[in-house]
Amino acid sequence: MDDEHKKPALPWWGRFELGADERGLWHVGPMRLSLTRRRQEISVDYLQNAEPRDARFFECPATAVLEGPGIVRNRYAFAETPETVWVGPALADRAVVVYPEDPFHVTAGESITLFCSTPLWIRVEVGASRVPLLETPIERPSDTWIGPSTREGELCYATQTTARLERASISRHPHRALTELRIRNAANDTLRRQNEELERLSVTDGLTGLYNRRRQMEMLATEVERSKRLSHVCTVLMIDVDNFKRYNDAHGHLAGDAVLRGLGAVLQEVTREIDCAARYGGEEFFVLLPETDVKEATEVAERIRSRLKERIFLGGRVTISIGIAAFPEHGDTPEDLIAAADAALYQAKREGRDRVLRAVAGGGSAGRGR
Repeated sequence: MDDEHKKPALPWWGRFELGADERGLWHVGPMRLSLTRRRQEISVDYLQNAEPRDARFFECPATAVLEGPGIVRNRYAFAETPETVWVGPALADRAVVVYPEDPFHVTAGESITLFCSTPLWIRVEVGASRVPLLETPIERPSDTWIGPSTREGELCYATQTTARLERASISRHPHRALTELRIRNAANDTLRRQNEELERLSVTDGLTGLYNRRRQMEMLATEVERSKRLSHVCTVLMIDVDNFKRYNDAHGHLAGDAVLRGLGAVLQEVTREIDCAARYGGEEFFVLLPETDVKEATEVAERIRSRLKERIFLGGRVTISIGIAAFPEHGDTPEDLIAAADAALYQAKREGRDRVLRAVAGGGSAGRGR
């Protein structure tokens, strides 16, 4: 098609009006697109992989024909063809696999922003309701299969692209899209998550999800030192399931485990994030309440006792006994606090179980009985 037949160039995308027996010609990078409107027919011809030119639109007489090898021709019939033509960019109809022309590596733990230039599709629509006629790539990509096997995966397009670490270094073309990708090599993240999970498992009781005794003792030692330094109070609760051996013997160990899990759930419901609820061993549990005095701790203990008593297990209702000790009133070391709370717990058992008792200042530790 000779340039002498063309009217002045316009931007290649947008809305266009074509009269009867008029032809529009679009140059979009390496694509040539021709649309001819007649009274009852619209023909759309295009040529891919032509010599790249600036993107623009021309109006031409219908006698000006797009010529050359590889032209694809399409004809559309109408009762009466519409005057309005819409031409614009579109994205691919399936995933595109991008191969950078100059590959590079992202080291473990690094995050980068990559700017990729990839070819667009072109869409042709007609009429006020924008009836679709054609959607095709401006540059024909190759097909590739992405997946772990020939049965699992999907068919994608594959294209080479310019990829740069700085936006300004990417050449701009009206027929290509600029995509910003955030890439992180998460190899270190995976190792960190695995280590965090191992650490969590090492301090967690597998049955109840509470802290285990090791973690409880670490947190208690830290809190006692902090309370000494800041002249704060803290309290501890020692909790034991009443008649647990008898319950296990009567209903089985699985039923006993359900009771322990239920008590663990109650402790998680009642305690705060700054508290430490732990399984001390067997049917014994421990709660550390930072910056909490004996009166407040007693209220917490009563909530724990009453909430567990509301639950109905396989063997019926289950009760607990709780002993309370406070720093520094009942002891100024982790060992002294545990001994004082344990003595109060034992006294609660002797007085009939299903109750909360406070330690006696200077009372030490009495014998143990459950």
